[in-house]
Amino acid sequence: IFPGADDNASGVATLLAVARRPAGDGGAGPARSVLFAAFAGEEDGLQGSAWLARHLPLSADSLVAMLNLDTVGRLRDSRVYVGGAGTAAAFPALLAALGGAHGLTLELGRGGWDASDHVSFQALGVPVLFLMTGPHADYHRPSDTAEKVDVPGLAKVAAIAKELVSWLAGREQPLAVSISRTDRPARDAGVAPGAPGASGAPAPGRRVSFGTM
Repeated sequence: IFPGADDNASGVATLLAVARRPAGDGGAGPARSVLFAAFAGEEDGLQGSAWLARHLPLSADSLVAMLNLDTVGRLRDSRVYVGGAGTAAAFPALLAALGGAHGLTLELGRGGWDASDHVSFQALGVPVLFLMTGPHADYHRPSDTAEKVDVPGLAKVAAIAKELVSWLAGREQPLAVSISRTDRPARDAGVAPGAPGASGAPAPGRRVSFGTM
């Protein structure tokens, strides 16, 4: 049995916590609708997110951004990796303010072409943000169990996610997109976020990967 407590029950728990807040706040709704989705088949070729990207209930042009929460339950040294920070001009300053406000160090990756579900939406030209607290020895193993999740740390990530969603949903105008699909490096699903080739320039030449971290 692979419980998947961090990858990715932690992301689903955060999604549910953020989705519960707008429903309970009352009053006027946000300027934009918010679509919450949980995906399966990510390790098998982004199947769930790719399907939704092909069958959106609205025009892709109306999407402001996609926020991806994948493996966010093992906060260490108050550091959170955030991919896609360069996909919209407003993201770096916004993330710097949020990190300072919540006492977290946000390690920003510019491109956003890491191997996770947001890639399906960046391929449509949509700005993306990808939150992750990083791989560990239990990654993709039966030992990824619930008692190892850092619940206070997960709450901090959820607080940042809630503010990001609120900020994005409150925008009436689209974001200024600062990276396009033509900036995409050669995708290597075996490269860990933060590692060379994960969010920078493509690695030279052809290579073989087993998809391990």
